[in-house]
Amino acid sequence: MALSFMLWIGHLVVTRLYFGTWTWWSIAPDLPMATFLTPGNVPWSIKKNWMMYDLFYKVPHTFWILVVIPRRHRKVYAFHILCDILSHTGKWSIEPLYPVDLTIHGIWDPVEWA
Repeated sequence: MALSFMLWIGHLVVTRLYFGTWTWWSIAPDLPMATFLTPGNVPWSIKKNWMMYDLFYKVPHTFWILVVIPRRHRKVYAFHILCDILSHTGKWSIEPLYPVDLTIHGIWDPVEWA
């Protein structure tokens, strides 16, 4: 749980540096998945065949969702997705055009450090 908190702090800090504002929209793509976490239930241990995985992980990390995000927050939300594309590889790679089967493997994966 500490690692996920640190990754969110990273999103908040990077958003502050690039956009000059603190906003919860910078961690919004991760919040649906986080709602199902409890202490001791590390997000990376959730199986990809979990029936809600697509709804709570893939959909919030796709660029199609930007249609329903308020216009003034789209840049920050999209920036989170771009950062995740770079920093998620292996089983947590991002599918930015889900349900189109296009998986982009990042160049490093802090999730695997846990």
